[in-house]
Amino acid sequence: TGSPVMNVPWTQAGLPALSLPAGAVAREPAGPALPVGLQCVGRPGADEQLLGWAEGIAAALRLTNGTLVDT
Repeated sequence: TGSPVMNVPWTQAGLPALSLPAGAVAREPAGPALPVGLQCVGRPGADEQLLGWAEGIAAALRLTNGTLVDT
C-alpha cells in the first residue's frame, strides 16, 4: 500500500521494514474509501522477529474486502 520510497529511510538506516494493508478510510461520510497501510519497522537484525509481529498484527486487523471489521 503506497510507494516503496517510504521504506528508503529505514533501508538506509539498516532497519528491517514492511508495510501491511490496514483497511480503508473515507475522508467524507459519503466519499470513496481510500486504502491505508501500516508501516512496521524493527531493530537491526530482527527481520524474523518483525515478520512474526507482522503476522500477528495482520491477524488482529482481520480485513474483509479491504475494510476493517469491527468486532
